[in-house]
Amino acid sequence: MYQCPQVCGGWQRKQDQTNTTDGWYLYADSSNGRFGDTVDILTPLISRMGPKCTLVFWTHMNGVTVGSLQIIFRAKRGISYMGDVAVDDISFQDCPPLLSPDRKCTAEEFTCANKQCITKDKLCDFVDDCADNSDESTFICSTSSVRCDFEFDLCSWEQEQDDDFDWNLKASSIPAIGTEPVADHTLRNSSGQYIFIKSFFPQQPMRAARISSPVISRKSKNCKIIFHYHMYGNGIGALTLIQVSVSNQTKVLLNLTVEQGNFWQRKELSLSGDEDFQLKFEGRVGKGHRGDIALDDIVLTKGCLISHYSIKEELTAPLPTGSCPPGYRECQNGQCYQPEQSCNFVDDCGDDTDENECGTSCTFENGWCGWQNSLAENFDWALGNGSHQSLRPPKDHTLGNKNGHFLYLEATPVGLRGEEAHLKSAMWQESSAACTLSFWYFISARATGAFQILIKC
Repeated sequence: MYQCPQVCGGWQRKQDQTNTTDGWYLYADSSNGRFGDTVDILTPLISRMGPKCTLVFWTHMNGVTVGSLQIIFRAKRGISYMGDVAVDDISFQDCPPLLSPDRKCTAEEFTCANKQCITKDKLCDFVDDCADNSDESTFICSTSSVRCDFEFDLCSWEQEQDDDFDWNLKASSIPAIGTEPVADHTLRNSSGQYIFIKSFFPQQPMRAARISSPVISRKSKNCKIIFHYHMYGNGIGALTLIQVSVSNQTKVLLNLTVEQGNFWQRKELSLSGDEDFQLKFEGRVGKGHRGDIALDDIVLTKGCLISHYSIKEELTAPLPTGSCPPGYRECQNGQCYQPEQSCNFVDDCGDDTDENECGTSCTFENGWCGWQNSLAENFDWALGNGSHQSLRPPKDHTLGNKNGHFLYLEATPVGLRGEEAHLKSAMWQESSAACTLSFWYFISARATGAFQILIKC
């Protein structure tokens, strides 16, 4: 342990982290020892802790031959004595273990699998509040209104068409560089995904990218949005959350304009309106070249009612010509079906109208059959036919000739190594236990990428 005088080992370091020359800190002095020597400090054995336990500490590493520091609190000596490592103000926050419940949970609370009680507004918020993950189980959260972890795509959020550029989905196979988050918020590791914008070429200062939510009903009660954001770098522009009514009245709910720190932060906002409305996240490019804005784990709580009103459909929908009652859709043969009857593997129309745009069985000879590219990426699948002039198959599988069609993914000179392209179906309803998926694929002998099948519950 060391108390800092006016000059600390030649660093001109005048204060410890508590901002006083009378403060104390631990340090590893490289004046003694040999290259590669290590020194550890250990806590007592910790048996139990709460689900939100956080370790906070301050470090100082300086000197022309400073070594390295791991979070075991192990300092490793460099090649000479010119470099010290200091540690100060270690604290454990929110670490008390959950107490064994001595009462029954109330009607306003959720009973965890381990019998703990949490408030219901903590359900399905991508945080393990129960400490056994029962508040985040698929069974419970599958009925949540709108929640998105961006592990596959934008979910029900959509890229705006009248902005300057798009939010990008961080591919798990591309290492984070610069000021990007090194891990997502959902999985807390580098394999997780999030959406982000960067402040560097070719983006110009003050250009904006926006994503919009589904339309939320004015009848919603106790409606909240919960999301996590990461804003780091001296070139940060702005992150704005805007509420836009169906009559185009706007209200700014949040506006962040400076660096917020190199870590994920949670924000929770209450929502209400006199009209149905949408939410829009706008990321704006800053003037510097170092700065990333990222979003992850967006939740609209169960109090948010999704409206059947669509702003885009209002502008483009033709006048009704069929005889189907309100709330029903018309089949091509004139029959009617309810929206929930689509994509359930049952031909309710009798002519497959309710199933032919769901991303189910498809030969791709008459289009995409409802299969879609993710809107969060710059790299897309394309519809094509056989070619001897490229690395594509010379013929398709359906017709067995060069005129047959298939979907393909082709590397281009502008693509980045590790970029991903997701091809997704519609959200299918419950299927039988015997349901199987089969497909034919072709991978060029010169291909260096990977191919995966993913299921999103």
